[in-house]
Amino acid sequence: MGLILRNNAIIKNLVIGGTGGSGGGNGGGGGGSSEPSYLVVGAYVASTMAGTAYVYDASNYSTAATKLTPSGLSNYDFFGWSATSNGSQVAVGAKRHGGTGAVWVYDASNLSTTPTKLTVGSTSEFGGSLASSTSHIVVGSPATNSSTGAVYVYDATNLSASPTTLTPSGIASNDEFGCSVAASSDYIVVGVQGDDDEGNNAGAVYVYDATNLSATPTKLTPSSLNADDKFGSSVAVYGTQIVIGATESDTQIANGGAAYVYDATNLSAAPTVLAPTSLTGNGRSGNSVSVSSDYIVVGASGDNAGGSDAGAAYVYDASNLSAAPTKLTGGADDYFGHSVAVYGSQIVIGARRDDTKASNAGAVYVYDAANLSTSPTVLTASDGASGDEFGYSIGLG
Repeated sequence: MGLILRNNAIIKNLVIGGTGGSGGGNGGGGGGSSEPSYLVVGAYVASTMAGTAYVYDASNYSTAATKLTPSGLSNYDFFGWSATSNGSQVAVGAKRHGGTGAVWVYDASNLSTTPTKLTVGSTSEFGGSLASSTSHIVVGSPATNSSTGAVYVYDATNLSASPTTLTPSGIASNDEFGCSVAASSDYIVVGVQGDDDEGNNAGAVYVYDATNLSATPTKLTPSSLNADDKFGSSVAVYGTQIVIGATESDTQIANGGAAYVYDATNLSAAPTVLAPTSLTGNGRSGNSVSVSSDYIVVGASGDNAGGSDAGAAYVYDASNLSAAPTKLTGGADDYFGHSVAVYGSQIVIGARRDDTKASNAGAVYVYDAANLSTSPTVLTASDGASGDEFGYSIGLG
């Protein structure tokens, strides 16, 4: 590996989206060797920030996406701020709906049916982060209680049941517990980018046993952290690997960011730190992360390799983290890598300010993980408009 690819030079311009058709989506940690069924893409700025989301058939991107805009949305609800799916359900968050936030959960195989709307009365920014597994839908509410934060874990098979609320002892105002979440069958991982244990806003992460949420979680705060690293700004989990972004880490360059990879079966062991040497500009490596059985993908939306704030994504061999990653880059001011997802043979990168459709309308790039030198499929919303930021959130599964 170690190949640097400029996506704008090799794109396959397939522009799809809009209403009609069938599709689906996913988010969370990542996927194994099987292939994803759905891709969901959020565009939270659409229609005066009421927001929207698009669901694609991940096995056939030439078909039109299904556009999701639930009834009752208002301007500045930010529907599409977060998105996820467990393969049978699609969930989309609107962190400011009703002043407290809400999440809509759809039947992925029948998106025309009425979704289930999740709300929790006194929360703030409920739906600010989302993740799912076949068993759980996990909703972060990082601004709750003076930004102490909280996380709500729902039974994916019984959404009418009360969720389990996660608020560990020791969290404090401005910690933002739940700023990021990830879920697998075995673990639920929660980012706390404002934690101060290792310095002001150094960050922390809590790892829960998904089968026993009442058990005390393991808190991760690597000793190498410094103030303002924001460890936990992104999280992902698959199998026994947990990947954590520290967006403002100075490991390689000032504010370049880094990602930490833990063995979930031995969380006391030192993590592997991923901080690629080719980072440029403000970097922000680790602003998004995803992991599968074969790959770890780390977004760096502030990397300047393709121009100012072009963004980049680094693709690592999950079984050989010492090997040089493949670097994928965007065009100037694209913020390529703001969102990332990997599942099976697909790696999907969101570029929320891509101009393919219109100025800052956004785009999503779908790569063949086994052959990253081939042209990606480029997705844009058929009804996309300037400033929509399509690709702000993505999920694949």
